[in-house]
Amino acid sequence: FHNFKHLDWKNAVKDIEAAGLYLKSLGCTKVAITGFCLGGALTIATLTLYPELFTAGVPFYGVPDLSSYNLANIKCPVLAHFGEKDCAAGFSDPESAKRLETAAKEAGINFTLHMWENADHAFMNQDRDTYNPELANKAMEETVEFINKANK
Repeated sequence: FHNFKHLDWKNAVKDIEAAGLYLKSLGCTKVAITGFCLGGALTIATLTLYPELFTAGVPFYGVPDLSSYNLANIKCPVLAHFGEKDCAAGFSDPESAKRLETAAKEAGINFTLHMWENADHAFMNQDRDTYNPELANKAMEETVEFINKANK
């Protein structure tokens, strides 16, 4: 996680905004955003900076520096997936996930935290030894259902 400190967050979020705007230019009226690990943190950051662009957000196991992003700006529903065995302290461990949930609820956004039992960091990543196919399938089904409901 040490490389995350060196990421140009401002430009990374601008790239995500550009992707959302591009989809809108193609006629997409509803655009959801998701990401994993660093992408999960970028999902949250992007939703705070471009709240009108996205209709749903689904970050997986990643939290940005909450002092840098105003969660109250988020206008769409958010479903956040985290693993109870994640030990990436200060980024995606259960304490970080709960801190995100508390801040989101205090900000008044429509936020749901799903803390997956027996799941570690990157439980969705087929290339990692922490991959859990059963939980990954369930999380993907839940994500699709959530996005479909948000985009009705």
